[in-house]
Amino acid sequence: MAADRSALVALAVEAGAAYRPGEGVLLLAEGGDGVVGWLEGVLDGAYPGPGAPVGPPHGYIQTVVVAASWRGAGVGRALVEEFVAAAAASRLEWVFAAPDEGPGVEGRVAWLARCGFADGR
Repeated sequence: MAADRSALVALAVEAGAAYRPGEGVLLLAEGGDGVVGWLEGVLDGAYPGPGAPVGPPHGYIQTVVVAASWRGAGVGRALVEEFVAAAAASRLEWVFAAPDEGPGVEGRVAWLARCGFADGR
């Protein structure tokens, strides 16, 4: 399904996400009458900080946005799993995610941990 950028931006605003869709890999989740979530990431990045367990390229999840009415239904987790599968298919050995540090960061970190990411703070 192709979604126009303005619909994805509107979903990000509704969800309170700091990021807006850009030029990365964009995965969409459909439900009801349209897009209910999206994930943007990079499959050819390089982690700039210390502690990368392998050399680049790295996969990087920039943001996951899910409509409030669809949270808790597994939409975000499914998007993360799809991205990790795409990274594996691209022969990437490591995927990381850096949640927005704004209000609610602890909840985002906890959710990413439930998705299998380690808290590297």
